[in-house]
Amino acid sequence: MSRMEEYHHVKTEVEQNPYVYDNVIHLVQTLNKLQRENEKSLEEVQWEKIEVLDKFMEKPDRVPNKAEEKLIESLDSLLEYYGRLPMASGEINDRYLNVFLRRKELGEFPDYLQRGFIHLVMENYQDNQIKMYQLIVSTVIKDKSIHEKVSQLLLHPEQLANEPTPLLEELEPYFKQMAELNRDISHFYKTLLEVKIDRLEVEDPDAQGDKLDILRELIKYSKEKSKLKEQAEILLLNELEDYKQFRTTLDKGYYSGIEEIYQELYSWFPQNKVYKDHLIDSIEKQVHFMENAESNQSSRSLHHAKIEAYEKLIRLKPNDKEYNRNLATFYFQGGKNLKRSRGHESNFELAERYFGRYIDLSNEREKYQGYYYLGLLFLQQKDWGSAYKKLKDAVKLAPTFDDYFQVAYPYVISCVHERNELEADRIIEEMESHDKEFEYRKEIEFVRMYKNMFSSGFAYTVFKNGKEVEEISYLASEKYIEDLLHDNPHSFILDMRNPEVTYVRGIEDCKKNTSVLKTLLYRHLMVNGSVSVEDARIILQKENVNVARYINMFKEDMYDCVGNKEMLTISHAKQSVYYFEFPADTYIIQPINFSIHNYV
Repeated sequence: MSRMEEYHHVKTEVEQNPYVYDNVIHLVQTLNKLQRENEKSLEEVQWEKIEVLDKFMEKPDRVPNKAEEKLIESLDSLLEYYGRLPMASGEINDRYLNVFLRRKELGEFPDYLQRGFIHLVMENYQDNQIKMYQLIVSTVIKDKSIHEKVSQLLLHPEQLANEPTPLLEELEPYFKQMAELNRDISHFYKTLLEVKIDRLEVEDPDAQGDKLDILRELIKYSKEKSKLKEQAEILLLNELEDYKQFRTTLDKGYYSGIEEIYQELYSWFPQNKVYKDHLIDSIEKQVHFMENAESNQSSRSLHHAKIEAYEKLIRLKPNDKEYNRNLATFYFQGGKNLKRSRGHESNFELAERYFGRYIDLSNEREKYQGYYYLGLLFLQQKDWGSAYKKLKDAVKLAPTFDDYFQVAYPYVISCVHERNELEADRIIEEMESHDKEFEYRKEIEFVRMYKNMFSSGFAYTVFKNGKEVEEISYLASEKYIEDLLHDNPHSFILDMRNPEVTYVRGIEDCKKNTSVLKTLLYRHLMVNGSVSVEDARIILQKENVNVARYINMFKEDMYDCVGNKEMLTISHAKQSVYYFEFPADTYIIQPINFSIHNYV
């Protein structure tokens, strides 16, 4: 059955009985599919859905359910569609109104009806506005005794000035709720607030706090805000002076109150540098007290408070490098045990981001600190490779010996975990040469002990003829190579214990053309399948070495490396592949879990 055939079949069922919910929903879903498949237009589909759903809702005992929500979705869709043309449909207004009137009988007002409500009260038809105002009153105001009074005031808001203050207080939360639903009908609420503030001027001119609260609300909902802000600014500055007089103890709480006042002033006047500077100063003072004064807060809540303070400071001065470094440090200290709700970012990810910003904002002399902190961050996460790279940069940039020692200490640890024992030895020797006064002797001995502890375990993988055969320790590796060459004088060894410098060992250490042997041994690792000791086979692709252009020269180089032409057979299997067969074994020694591709 095609989609169109399905549509006609379901439509017939709905026409025969329009009150079977499953059939109605089936038809709605089929119409949606026809629209997606371009069998019917959006306008055609939405109107047909509206007719079906509206009919379904007409049954006297029908309680609004999901069908009503789908009806509203279709009305919203058409409202948007016609709005773009631009067009307006009185029938859409009527359909919305029917839904609302049904809802009035139920005394309910679901969230999905809000768009329709806003649309109707924005229409130029006064009748619609009045009906909707009355409807919202009947749904949000539970006290039925004041419905009539509110309905009158909605029609004549200017009469609010004649109503007693207790009634205004009672109406205020309902008028505010209407303003929050749609700011375009906030004039009722604003009129009520203006009446209240005028009465305060007469009845209680000293009630500056109450007047300020009303001004704050008027600023939220008024289009012309400048004069209101100026009035509120005067009152808020007076409140600030009173606060300073009564709060004589200069502690974190004192500066928290100062911050709250300047934050409001700065939100009203974001171009005012004085307010911004005072706001920054009040937050910095709180950080100072948190870092230096005893606190009854738990360490975790105090840590959160510091993070929140620096987040505020960075919003005010995003390019302050010290703010970025300090915030990164607090995130780093939080680690995995201090979870924060910031999207999907962990504390470590946030620390990495702000340390990175600190590096970007710092000069060359200061960048080493950022690399140092990032190195520590990665060490704590046991990301040894990333830690090694960042600490290596920090070691290069450290401006003084004290700075160098600070970063060299964790750098040695990262070298050990990266199986770069030779680099670790080099740094330890360098640390000792700088430590003339033996100030850091204990620390140097600790990292040496740490290195030796790990060196006693397996550090390197040994490959023989392309197959992993065993793992050996750092301490045993040199003797292992010596014994290997003694027992197998014609063997080749690619020594990658320090990936920074690769050596070829064997046949008098192949003093000539070692690059050829490196290529040979590298390709040997890439051979698929087994390779016997007696007939080691290495395949060289012409795109990897210059075999095609310099094959004769390559053969001579290979013969020179091996030392005996009879030991090496070179055969041409096909256009781009050459086989080098010789009876010797080939070995590669590299750090455990290390990728050879990056170093050959």
